[in-house]
Amino acid sequence: MKKISSQVIIIGGGPVGATFACALASSGIKSIIIDQQDINTLSMPKTDGRAIAINSASRSLFQTIGIWENIPQNEIQSIEKIHTLNGLEQKGLLFQELEDTGDGLGSIIEMPVLKASILDKVQEHIKTGFITWKGNQKVTNIDFKDFGARVETDSGQDYTTPCVVGADGKNSITRKISGIQADAKSYHQTALVCAYTHTNSHENTAYEIFLPTGPFAILPMTKNRSSVVWSLDEDIAKTLLKGPEENIDKEIIKLMAPYLDNLKRVGKIWSYPLGLSHVKKYSVNRCALIGDAAHAIHPLAGQGVNLGLRDAAILAEIIHDAIKLGIDYGLPSTLQKYDAWRKFDVSSLLIMTDGLNRLFSNSSKTLNFIRGNGLKIINRLPLVKGSLGKRAKGLGGKLPKLIKGERLT
Repeated sequence: MKKISSQVIIIGGGPVGATFACALASSGIKSIIIDQQDINTLSMPKTDGRAIAINSASRSLFQTIGIWENIPQNEIQSIEKIHTLNGLEQKGLLFQELEDTGDGLGSIIEMPVLKASILDKVQEHIKTGFITWKGNQKVTNIDFKDFGARVETDSGQDYTTPCVVGADGKNSITRKISGIQADAKSYHQTALVCAYTHTNSHENTAYEIFLPTGPFAILPMTKNRSSVVWSLDEDIAKTLLKGPEENIDKEIIKLMAPYLDNLKRVGKIWSYPLGLSHVKKYSVNRCALIGDAAHAIHPLAGQGVNLGLRDAAILAEIIHDAIKLGIDYGLPSTLQKYDAWRKFDVSSLLIMTDGLNRLFSNSSKTLNFIRGNGLKIINRLPLVKGSLGKRAKGLGGKLPKLIKGERLT
């Protein structure tokens, strides 16, 4: 079978991999996406219960490469305030938009809507020839050489490229074949995810309530709905899931009741095991990792997908700049720039969210005193609070051009 070549080969066409392909295409770089599913199947995604918090940085990226305009505006719910509370206390830390920009702190978009909108843009680039989608194929081997890489799939097809990018999730075959090691641990927590309608307005407000059993998040959605992400000890979650769903509803409604009225669940209750992982390096010769293939984070910060989208923006810029200068962008010396840019940024966020989860997810009276007073102190320090708010919006640190609203030209 004839070998197929491309400037970049992307393993995995999920939201991060597909966005990366669009970022490359917007700067005139061709890529092939290899995925286990056909694009037409993925373009009609089924609900998985998740409502994704898209921060300001990711929104800017989407706007720059033309994805944001594909998202139906009536499917986007803005977040204007975030309350962070210690237990059920009514006093806590409040983040809110300080400048009257109208942009808010972020947006909530349901995962099926987000996937479909990204793939709409992919389809546009497929028509122009800048993206090729090879679906219903599973990668079986990748041969990394000094002069390039060769990707083999179970269809018998061979693909060659100067650079392979793994965007194939937390069980990444690209990571495994490349030999990149990752530190990983289980939180021994399960996230229960569901949505409720209510009669009063959520007022574009999100809540992060730290309970001894684990973080409890309430996210505003469109159509007078709110999404819940409840991270529970896995044994408690298992017991709840074995019983009637009405018992889970009672517990969740009890926690939501101080903020929302006449709550009724819509849809099913979903559950996801939680863990942390982070690669020791983001690239090797001819290969780089983005998204969950590179890192997995606790959902309490709402930054999982956003971190992957930032990976995509940064790596697209590095590859673009190398091509413009006539440099081999698959060499370790080029991809090391991506490593250096991402390692500290991601590590610091992983450490922060891991520490917060351990600090707040326990019933220690001493730690309860420390965390309660800690939130009060931060609330009185505008500079610290402002820095945390900026990080939540994804606007801290060195920003890639696509997030700054600048096209790669």
